[in-house]
Amino acid sequence: MAKFKFRLDSLVKYREFQRDQCRQVLADVLKQEAAFLKEINLAQIEREEVSEEIRKGSAEGEVDVQHNASRRFYLTQIDQKVRQVQLQLEQIRQQIELCRKAVQQADAAVKALEQLKQTRLQKHEYLQAKQLEVEMQDTWSATQQINF
Repeated sequence: MAKFKFRLDSLVKYREFQRDQCRQVLADVLKQEAAFLKEINLAQIEREEVSEEIRKGSAEGEVDVQHNASRRFYLTQIDQKVRQVQLQLEQIRQQIELCRKAVQQADAAVKALEQLKQTRLQKHEYLQAKQLEVEMQDTWSATQQINF
């Protein structure tokens, strides 16, 4: 029997490599998203702490205007930082969407080639079985002729 050799194996490997690269890029972008979310969370926690510090200072009766002004300025800096990170986060989310689409397309290309390979393998096996059947019939016919 002849061994099955899929002529597009190198293309399958290339498509799998492309899919793996797309998955790696997606994983990297997801890590960036997680880092941005963590940064926003930490900034919001810090903002709450500074706001609480201002509230406590105002509740004591004596208000250090200079200190409160610097703390409020710091709050605006934190808010600005959060807005910048949120903009970056929005860009990252767009990249995530593009990466997911690329992974889906790459995966579809690999699956299509694997399906083609499976179809050709089945056809090859069918033809091999038919050839074996013909050879067995020829052998049987030859043995029958020898017996007569």
